Amino acid sequence: MSEKYDNLECRCKVLGHFVPFKYCRIVQNKLPCSEIMDCWFRIIPVEKFIRNNYSEEEIKQFLAQPKSKINLIMDLIEKNNKDL
Repeated sequence: MSEKYDNLECRCKVLGHFVPFKYCRIVQNKLPCSEIMDCWFRIIPVEKFIRNNYSEEEIKQFLAQPKSKINLIMDLIEKNNKDL
């Protein structure tokens, strides 16, 4: 597992504060958060990182995680703000 991005930080939409990439890549029982690609794509080549460090099965597993209620609420708020 590559650790070269572990100390970089970005704002977590779930927690509402900054977290290191390491947290995002292990938060779901040692698998990444289902939001990892959405949160990190502007900062690092996250899609390439995922493909190089996880199997297809692992990728399907963490991407299939249902969004938490807070994520659904945040998505609705963002959508409504864009519509204003």
